[in-house]
Amino acid sequence: CVSEFAGFAHEVKAFSANVDFGHIAPDWDFLMENGIVGVLNRLEQKRAENATDPAKTAFYDASILVYNGILALLQRFAQLASSYKTEKMDFVAENLLDLTQKEPQTLAQAMQLTLIYYSIQTYLDCTPVRSLGGLDHLYDPFFQSDLQSGRYTEAQLRELTADFLWKISAMGVVANLPFYICGRDAMGKDLTTGFTRVLLEE
Repeated sequence: CVSEFAGFAHEVKAFSANVDFGHIAPDWDFLMENGIVGVLNRLEQKRAENATDPAKTAFYDASILVYNGILALLQRFAQLASSYKTEKMDFVAENLLDLTQKEPQTLAQAMQLTLIYYSIQTYLDCTPVRSLGGLDHLYDPFFQSDLQSGRYTEAQLRELTADFLWKISAMGVVANLPFYICGRDAMGKDLTTGFTRVLLEE
């Protein structure tokens, strides 16, 4: 019995544990590829496909309301960031507004979307996010695109990465902010990316 084992482990000071439910692991790949707008578009499509089912339309209507609310929240955050009238906050505001229109295009936007979605899901929906996913796998396309396009230098992207890691550390979350790097796919292929080293070094 799990409860008996946990009780014994606590008694001998091995570890302390409780039954733990209610966590989720978002589909970060889908979110990075489609953004909030893409999620909303898919919900609207599914709602139309199930228009004759009252239970399903009620679910999709509620979900659409939530994601429209997220877009409105991003717009309000952008307005607030712009009010500071500094270069950094203008950068934040621009990224937020872009995220209300399309999927993330840059590393900064991908990281900003991660932090926003995590916060909304964990603190507003009150369903803690268990993992941020494979960050080197998720962020490498944005990292490479930023470098190849000349939008940002590697030094700038490293500074951004260090700031991101500091931010998730500063949130003080005990157990619900893990992520993974590297690994192998089902065929044994090494999944290390160009961004893996950046994460390790920063």
